[in-house]
Amino acid sequence: MFIREVKTTNKKTGEVYVKHNLIESVRVAGQPRQRVIMGLGRLDLPRREWKKLAHSLERQLSGQISLLEDNDKYIDELALSLVSNNKLSQKLNVLETSAAELNPDNYTQIDIGTIFTEKNRTLA
Repeated sequence: MFIREVKTTNKKTGEVYVKHNLIESVRVAGQPRQRVIMGLGRLDLPRREWKKLAHSLERQLSGQISLLEDNDKYIDELALSLVSNNKLSQKLNVLETSAAELNPDNYTQIDIGTIFTEKNRTLA
């Protein structure tokens, strides 16, 4: 995913408006296409920070957590506010409630110290 800047011009006044969209690259029938995931409005963020914001938005929309400790708090908070102000947040709430309804009896505790693997292969 990445962020795209979109400029539109008012035909009467000639004033230029700028907005930003979160874009996803997909393949449709073997052809590459790009689709808008969500509108972000106008961002007051430097262009060099857009990639971090796109990554943070993607994590939050997919429900993943970050394993990296060096995340920028401002970027994460901005991404959270953008997602919560969007209609996609309704879909996330549905996913969270369905995840909360899982039966805890289906889980088993595992001692990580006793786990081992055999016949490992690596992908190059």
